[in-house]
Amino acid sequence: TLARLGGDEFAVLIDGAHEAHAVAVARRLLGSLSEPVWLADRELSVTASIGIALHPGGTGGSAELLRHADVAMYAAKEAGRDRFELFHYDMARELGEQLGLEHELRLGLQRGEFTLYYQPEVDLESGKIVGVEALVRWSSPRRGLVLPDRFIRVAETTGLILALGEFVLREACSQTAQWRNEGLLPEGFVTWVNLSGRQLMSGGFSDCVRLALHDAGLPAECLGLEVTETALVEEGTGGARARAELQQLHDEGVRIAIDDFGTGFSSLGQLRSFPVDMIKVDRSFVQGVEDGAKDAAITANLVTLAHALGLLAIAEGIESDTQLASLRGLGCDLAQGYLFARPLPEAQVRTVLTGGFGDLVSGSGVAA
Repeated sequence: TLARLGGDEFAVLIDGAHEAHAVAVARRLLGSLSEPVWLADRELSVTASIGIALHPGGTGGSAELLRHADVAMYAAKEAGRDRFELFHYDMARELGEQLGLEHELRLGLQRGEFTLYYQPEVDLESGKIVGVEALVRWSSPRRGLVLPDRFIRVAETTGLILALGEFVLREACSQTAQWRNEGLLPEGFVTWVNLSGRQLMSGGFSDCVRLALHDAGLPAECLGLEVTETALVEEGTGGARARAELQQLHDEGVRIAIDDFGTGFSSLGQLRSFPVDMIKVDRSFVQGVEDGAKDAAITANLVTLAHALGLLAIAEGIESDTQLASLRGLGCDLAQGYLFARPLPEAQVRTVLTGGFGDLVSGSGVAA
């Protein structure tokens, strides 16, 4: 019996199967799915993560059997995907927290428990705010305010990142349009939204971006998309399609930035051909410029490289005056970090915008 449980999750029920039989079926499924198929003039290859749970006999419930299979499936994902794992009870203890978190995430999306905070980005020459990065927060009734590093990985693993990413995109566009309509934004202000690798590889994200801009009534040039270097250099048809969609959006006015630049090892030839406006120097380099000669040299070269390619360079994670002075000395264009402001809820951003774009970078910096 084959059933679709929801999204990209399926179940196969095999009556009277023993372990060897179940394993053989899992192997056949993986083999069949690996064969390329043609869809809309494109050749697609599919992989699967399979969890196997055996009913112990007696009166055990079907809900428990499904939970066990779910735990084993997550173990297969954790082990590298495109494989199967057999359920055992130690596995349940290890992955129980992740399953609970996934369940709460699903409910949270349905109940509207997610909200956006915005971290200002500052022009180092003028000291003015020129944009914000939209960052998602989860107001969990059980866990309180949860930061992304606690739940994004689970969202990526389970596919919930697609729904969550769409929420962030639409909410950021709507909020920026509201600020713009109220006359709070200066010329050239950009709200930046992070795109996960899974969103990029899923296909069709460009249509999602266009619809969000249209529904919000926001010009394309007011939106920026941050993509990681590793996602941008992804090989295969998925990577090529993602870059083509980014190029289309860029041609329509959407800004593109490479996040965590310097950590993905892309070639200069690739970088030159990407539709990019800005690179974000990874915080790991920025935080070492004070007393790390290697980090300072890497940061200097990344800024120089950005300018040679006609791109802006923004340093993220600035937390001290010394870091700020160093980045200014290296010719960095923009900056972001706790020295200026932590991520702020919309009401506090509005206060900053309403109060005018005064000098946020005055000597020691001013935290909003």
